[in-house]
Amino acid sequence: MMVLFCISDLRKGGAEKVLTALCTHAGGVYTPRVVALTGGWYERVLADAGIRVDVLRPAGASWFSAVRRLRALAANTGDIDCIYGFLPLGGCIGAAIKWRTGKPLLYAIRSSLRYFGLMKQPVRWLLHLISLQSADASTVNSPAVKQHLRTRKPVHIILNGVEAPPPDRCEDDSVRREFFPDDKRAYVVSVCSLRPPRKPSTLLDVAATMREVGFVLVGDGVYLPRLKRRVESEGLSNVALAGFRENVWPFLRYAQAFVLLTDHEGFPNSVLEAMVMGLPVVISDIPEVRGVLTPGNRCALVKNRDIAGIAAAIMRTREAGPHADARKAPAADAFSMAAMVRETASILGRVADGG
Repeated sequence: MMVLFCISDLRKGGAEKVLTALCTHAGGVYTPRVVALTGGWYERVLADAGIRVDVLRPAGASWFSAVRRLRALAANTGDIDCIYGFLPLGGCIGAAIKWRTGKPLLYAIRSSLRYFGLMKQPVRWLLHLISLQSADASTVNSPAVKQHLRTRKPVHIILNGVEAPPPDRCEDDSVRREFFPDDKRAYVVSVCSLRPPRKPSTLLDVAATMREVGFVLVGDGVYLPRLKRRVESEGLSNVALAGFRENVWPFLRYAQAFVLLTDHEGFPNSVLEAMVMGLPVVISDIPEVRGVLTPGNRCALVKNRDIAGIAAAIMRTREAGPHADARKAPAADAFSMAAMVRETASILGRVADGG
């Protein structure tokens, strides 16, 4: 089965990471091909894996040329069995190809619609409606996202999956020396793109009240320059900003707990990666997460504005410490890459067969 994955861009983001994982871990279950409006970090990863990537609007190209490339691409999709559009714009790219070819379309919704309604983000909302109405079926990554959909077409839940890394990917002496230098100090790590809806500034508020704990923020985005200025101006010597890293596993390997503060998500990959590594997690109490994770001594759900509550949760989960054997951590089976690929292939097959 040949699947055409469509997405707006291939930058450093969660949806892009999931799409790349579905392509690079297909293992012959289906044959992936990717089309993106613009390129980005994951374009190289896909190309290195031997996956064909068509970029409609390369750097410097016009919108007119992008439309011409899309028409040419649609005219050469005879071997495609199904289209899988990610996010509203990716769904619209898939819809345009479907209209010209008649190929079935599956639409992936990665975040709750209540956060980009008609009055908040009208263009994105319109693109979403076009994608939803054009698709033969849709997928979501948490039960809470599905609750806000209004459609009579099938909606399938596919939980994000991650693959436990090989041991050599988890060890990096340069990372340990630069970001985790004190063996007697506890370290907390946060891995996310530093842009809305994430709340890294709130995490700095927490760090200011916990000077004995080291905080390492891994990620890039529009918030990074102001975070750097704040760390310097406030003398937050216990905070380190690592920027974007292709390999985040060493950061999870050397930390004692994981934190993610956010206004909304679909379901964050970074939390699953932390859980697969056996780390206890502290995450914002949002519906998309509440329906999947169960609070306990290894998982705490917190309110974004409750600085004292977040600090207490970090201390509580940190005391639990990493799982003695990450391979036996519950998330290693519950959110496996193999399960995500298997479920995706099953749904794509049904859509391709008209089911």
